[in-house]
Amino acid sequence: MSQDLDNVLEALKRDSIDTSRLRHLESDVWQRITVLKAGAPTGLAEHILATIFRPEYRLAPMAVAVILGLSAGNLASMNLMPQQGISKSEMLNFEVFSSQSEYLVSSNLLRN
Repeated sequence: MSQDLDNVLEALKRDSIDTSRLRHLESDVWQRITVLKAGAPTGLAEHILATIFRPEYRLAPMAVAVILGLSAGNLASMNLMPQQGISKSEMLNFEVFSSQSEYLVSSNLLRN
């Protein structure tokens, strides 16, 4: 094992290595760090929002909001009990969708 390593080191000493790409490595790294720090959140609220809405999880908060909204809507509609002869559609003000609604132009034309 050490013989192989010695051979590799000898080969590296013999061959000239192109280090021209490494001349500006440190300045390039510091430049990228500066750019990343400039885009980083500064305040507590920005930090919390950046944590919640990460680009790789950008659909998760929206999916949670949709699921919560649908489940809250279902629970609210299940708890509506008709009171004193009022139907659920009247409680929810769905009479605008009925064919005999006073808001329809056709219903107003038939009355006259």
